[in-house]
Amino acid sequence: VEEKLVNNYYDYAILQEQSTTPINNYTKFATAVKTLNKRIKETQLDCKVILYETWGSPKGIEGTKYSTVSEMEEALRKAYNNAAGLINASVHYVGEAFSYVYDNIKDINVYYSDNRHQSDLGAFLSAAIHVRGIFKLDVTKCTNYCGLDTNKCKRLLEVANDIQRI
Repeated sequence: VEEKLVNNYYDYAILQEQSTTPINNYTKFATAVKTLNKRIKETQLDCKVILYETWGSPKGIEGTKYSTVSEMEEALRKAYNNAAGLINASVHYVGEAFSYVYDNIKDINVYYSDNRHQSDLGAFLSAAIHVRGIFKLDVTKCTNYCGLDTNKCKRLLEVANDIQRI
């Protein structure tokens, strides 16, 4: 990593933690965010640091204190927002978008068959959140659906537009 941060090459650095560390060990998460931010800022003078909010999942809530995916995601969102405040960063709300789809759009599955990781449609939604957040674009104007179901992708783009604050 150190050799990659020698010159001022990067406009954005997107940081994502292991899916549950922000809620299982917030101190470890916040320390890592501050440490990475410091290293980035030492060499990347104009680089904007973004935190990639992870998602709650049906498999992820098993054996936890969370009874719903949305409850777990809300805790993750709070942890990411708190950490972003420590370093004056923005958050890309991928987890919030996943929860919205899981709770409200039953014919779209953003989870892979393991009910923890993202499916192809979940990856599409995640990418749309990042495009919306970085470029401040209306992603509903996208016409490339990466070979996925056009109607489902259009609905996911609407979700990304609504969820990701710009």
